[in-house]
Amino acid sequence: MPPRPGGIPPGRSRGGRYYVSSRGRLTEVSLEVWEYSRVHGRVTWAVSLFGVLGLAVLMLANRSSGVHAAGPLTIRVTPEGTFHIGEEQVTVAEAVARAEATRAHLQNVYVRRDYPREEAPPEAVTIFEALLARGVLFQAVDGTPAEPGR
Repeated sequence: MPPRPGGIPPGRSRGGRYYVSSRGRLTEVSLEVWEYSRVHGRVTWAVSLFGVLGLAVLMLANRSSGVHAAGPLTIRVTPEGTFHIGEEQVTVAEAVARAEATRAHLQNVYVRRDYPREEAPPEAVTIFEALLARGVLFQAVDGTPAEPGR
């Protein structure tokens, strides 16, 4: 006697007759259909398990990758031409990579100028060109205090 099918849909065999169950009702089927039902149920469970495991791996990998794209990103450009994300000083390549990850999560990227517009350091142009070359949309914001009367 073949083993009882495991998985969906449940079924049974009695005395050389094979049954599958659907919505609580048993239907007699051939051995071939009964075997197909059994294999289909097991494959469905295996694929579902692999899907859940794959999703868990992706979530853990994203969490441990060090990419902080939970919210908007602000890249600060100082008068000396250095780049900062939060308190961390970064290179142009690091800033662009984080900006790409942030945009991939549909979050905004801001480049804050901490210098007067007339006195832009040459490195400031570099970050703008690098972001544009990579197709990263960003908004330039002025970080200098407003002049009286403006």
